Amino acid sequence: METPRPAREDIVAAAARDAAVIARELNHAPGATQRFRSRTQEELDRRFDAAHAAGGSWFRSAHVEEITTAADGNMRVYRIVTPVGSFCRTYPANGSPPMNTTCPR
Repeated sequence: METPRPAREDIVAAAARDAAVIARELNHAPGATQRFRSRTQEELDRRFDAAHAAGGSWFRSAHVEEITTAADGNMRVYRIVTPVGSFCRTYPANGSPPMNTTCPR
């Protein structure tokens, strides 16, 4: 009696399990200098490192400055400065939703 041949899905699943075992062993081997990582992760890390080394304002956080508050308390205007630019946010006191506006000079 002949044993049945394994299906394609069984062969692929077995190969994936074997690859996972090998990767785990490489990651936890004593004296391992570098962990096993995907090429995509290596590329992302390389690009982030290059961007941080280049400096610039892309990694700075946004900050908020209060520009004006009307004397009668009708509205407040805040300037939000981000790495890409700045805009103003106006908060009316009459309960209307806040809106993005141009910043006063």
